Amino acid sequence: MNLQQLEYLVALDMHRNFVRAAEACHVTQPTLSMQVRKLEEEWGVVLFQRGNGPMEPTSMGKQVVDRARRVLAEVAAMKESIRLEQENLEGTLRLAVIPTIAAYVLPLFLHAFAQAHPGLRLHVMELQSEAIIAGIQNGSIDVGLLALPVAEPELDEMPLYSEPLWLCVSSSLPTMELNASTLQKMGGPLVLTGGNCLREQVLEFCGATARAEAEVIYEGGSLEVLMRFVGQGEGYTLVPELAIPTQLPSGTAMRAFPEPAPEREIGLVVHTRFVRRGLVERLARMIRTRVPQHLLTRKGQRLLWRK
Repeated sequence: MNLQQLEYLVALDMHRNFVRAAEACHVTQPTLSMQVRKLEEEWGVVLFQRGNGPMEPTSMGKQVVDRARRVLAEVAAMKESIRLEQENLEGTLRLAVIPTIAAYVLPLFLHAFAQAHPGLRLHVMELQSEAIIAGIQNGSIDVGLLALPVAEPELDEMPLYSEPLWLCVSSSLPTMELNASTLQKMGGPLVLTGGNCLREQVLEFCGATARAEAEVIYEGGSLEVLMRFVGQGEGYTLVPELAIPTQLPSGTAMRAFPEPAPEREIGLVVHTRFVRRGLVERLARMIRTRVPQHLLTRKGQRLLWRK
């Protein structure tokens, strides 16, 4: 057994296909198949079911793959510790960001962070929250920038700032006192498709009535489209402060909630085994200096998105 064979097992578990796993490992398919077969013969067990159906790890295979991940993580940690001791900030950082943050926050810090670390290659992905969490857990993502809390025991959270949500309504709507009762009378909000954490936060704040009555679910991640729907008389929605455009869509108005206003807490998430903490702390400092400073000290009503 060697580390390369363990890498092949993990890749095969991730891709569930010999060809794609071999491509991910930059080897030929016969090479990867032969090495996996050697391990099975060496240990006297079948690790992956082969046949006409989908490839799946056997019960023993799942245990072996889990241990292989831990071994590879420990080896990566040792290598990373050496690099950190040498103050080496080169390499690749895989950063995943949720859609309702990416368009509004990335431009505030990404270019400056890249310039400050010329030896670092940033690989930035826009993914929904559950996909980011799964990627951090399986090692395909280093850092996630998303709404907290994620409430996973093997993930570490680093809060950055709290962002209030504003009510986006038709500009023709009379000014009124904003509270839960008012929103319930207005019916269900326009929300993003399932998988967006902001959708769950909006529905949590608007209550169970909104969840039952919501008639329009926009199948996408565009807050701009939701706001345009509102401008055409299609109800209301909630919009994070940094996503409010300088020029509001025609027919819309933004109204602030009384304090403590609903807000989402934004932070960085890494695996507990991730060792490049110095680099993540630099990223956190950069983001905190670039977002509006009043967001750093807010203490509103934090909304959850995971139960």
